[in-house]
Amino acid sequence: MYLSFEQIEIPRNMMRKTISQSSIKSLAKSMAQKEVGLLNPVLVRRIKDGYELVAGVRRMLAAELLGWETIPAKLIRTSAKMAEVIKVVENKEREAVAPLDEGLFFAEVIQESGWTQKELAEKFGYSEPYISNRIRALEWHSLLKEAVINNKINFSVAIELAGVKDEGDMLELLNIATRTGTTPALARKWRMKANKGAAEETEETGKSKKMVYEKPSGTNECKVCGREHPWNDSRVLQVCPSCNDIIKTGMREGIFASGE
Repeated sequence: MYLSFEQIEIPRNMMRKTISQSSIKSLAKSMAQKEVGLLNPVLVRRIKDGYELVAGVRRMLAAELLGWETIPAKLIRTSAKMAEVIKVVENKEREAVAPLDEGLFFAEVIQESGWTQKELAEKFGYSEPYISNRIRALEWHSLLKEAVINNKINFSVAIELAGVKDEGDMLELLNIATRTGTTPALARKWRMKANKGAAEETEETGKSKKMVYEKPSGTNECKVCGREHPWNDSRVLQVCPSCNDIIKTGMREGIFASGE
């Protein structure tokens, strides 16, 4: 069946909160091709005043961008709780969802359904730590969350930095990580050293000892061209989500191949 956009209500607690415009434009370009079009209709369920979107928000936005008046839709008969499960399954098979978006979604589902984190993990096919780490991330320092959102550090590194007990130490390590880059293993060493140092206050001053943190060493492979280079020469490119998507697309298509 075909539905107009006015007939479809987008629920407040969609799993994907952050959607890059470049990914929508790329999807729209694909959908505009006659031989491709929209391969999979959006999924909707009946509600009192019409239909509620269960899966396919990116497809809806791309269709609107193309100026379509209606969109192919598949009606599924499901409860509100089961619809949440379908949203997760759908997103797991498509473009990765930002960890903080996942955390907000999981927290909303728990509040509305009454499920525990363990029940949520079992129903959605995730491990319990996967769920709990993303929900805890909602309480992180704003600068740490911002670094993850802007792709300055990856989520695994952020988990380690979030475990640093002293806020000043955490922010110092965050600064190092965003400037030089780091790995989850090295960030774990930083966390353990920082927490140990905070616990070992000097008797003379009552202040925590100043810690000197190990910087990345050895070589690192450039994620763009593939060349090996010293860790200390690594650079973190500060880009917006849209430009980051363009770079990732270029990498997948081999535009930045070594030697070019």
